[in-house]
Amino acid sequence: MESIKISAILGTLGQLGDRFMAGGYKDEKGLDFETIIKELAELNLIEALELCYSGEGMESDSGYISSLMKKYGYDVSFVFPALHCQRQWQDGTLRCSDKQTRKQAIDFTKKTMDFDEKIGAAGVSLWLGQDGHDYPLQTDYKQQWENLTSTLK
Repeated sequence: MESIKISAILGTLGQLGDRFMAGGYKDEKGLDFETIIKELAELNLIEALELCYSGEGMESDSGYISSLMKKYGYDVSFVFPALHCQRQWQDGTLRCSDKQTRKQAIDFTKKTMDFDEKIGAAGVSLWLGQDGHDYPLQTDYKQQWENLTSTLK
């Protein structure tokens, strides 16, 4: 029987912000990326991490990430593109009605896929929890669904 492997989404362990609370939900700045990984490793509870690719900074440097994962004994289960928390995505990403915005989201997702391959992750995960509009009747949801399914194809 195959053992169950447990992974943690690393983004939830730092100073997480979103479009409703851009400054984050904690008073303190939060721990740096390596310290979070080191402290997780000391708990010896999980075998892999899910990372958020933002396209910039140390967390998006494939060499740096690969060396940290090796140093602390982690695999990367999935990487998800940071298609949230930024003003440019306020009207959606992969399902957006604006073709240019949707193309930018597709291009960013492809960069995430390249990053994923470089670090040897198991795959790319899409989180569309904040993709689009907040209130009923604010957009054509049927069209956005068609945009999303055609984009994914």
